[in-house]
Amino acid sequence: MMESMDMDGLRAFVAIVDSMSFSRAGETIGRSQSAISLRLRRLEQSLGVSLLVRRQGRIIELTPEGEKLLGYARQIIGLNDAALRELDSHAPCTRVRLGLPADFLDMGFTEALARIQPLVGELTVEIETDVSERLRSRCEAGELDLAFYKQAVPDGIGNTLMSLNMAWAASPDFSHSGGDLPLVCFPEGCIYRRAMLNSLRNAGIPHHPVFTTPSMDALRRAVGSGIGVTALPSALLRHDNALCAFDGLPDLDNIGLAMLVTPGGSQAIHRMADSLGDSLLSLAQH
Repeated sequence: MMESMDMDGLRAFVAIVDSMSFSRAGETIGRSQSAISLRLRRLEQSLGVSLLVRRQGRIIELTPEGEKLLGYARQIIGLNDAALRELDSHAPCTRVRLGLPADFLDMGFTEALARIQPLVGELTVEIETDVSERLRSRCEAGELDLAFYKQAVPDGIGNTLMSLNMAWAASPDFSHSGGDLPLVCFPEGCIYRRAMLNSLRNAGIPHHPVFTTPSMDALRRAVGSGIGVTALPSALLRHDNALCAFDGLPDLDNIGLAMLVTPGGSQAIHRMADSLGDSLLSLAQH
């Protein structure tokens, strides 16, 4: 095994894991699919281990060695990028990589961003959407400058801004006469899904996911068609003509909204984070 690891290989590995796709990983870091595959292969060869389980060209899961490396890879990339930013601190910050869950775009986030635009000045804001767990880890690793994410309980890492009231949602025509409750949900790792399943399990209500999607639009269409129920922040339902609150199910735990600035983030990023957080709180109170 070699004494040091290739940074490009580590970046490729993390991007592949986050997207579970060679092509999407290439888009994330601006390289072709073949280049991403080559970087991963060279990393595996240098380490003498396989990092991913692949079948018929598809990524199935991480190997035990891949699981061990992933956390270290994120830390190494984050420290590398933080060191470069620190050494180049005399250069003005002109770009902010902002990460947030996709559903935040429907909860006033774009309006909050527009409100602080005069304060942002010459900063170029690049927005990426992802699930909350990856947003936090990517921000900690320096892959994002600023992240907003959801959490069931305060994690002691990000700054908790507010609590989101959760509600059951369904089509106005939906009815459930018995048997397993049909659920429409986001994939594993989504905090809404976790809150929904925990609530039903604790109440002893039989249930079964009938439709799973990473897309908010697809989830809304599926629920609107009447095939099942889901759990969403009540703020989203106030602006949705196709869905309504569904009564008769156990209460859902509230979800916290947290904000995190990457370690070593510039003063400009901290100022933007504070302004954006204040703008979101102001909108939530109206």
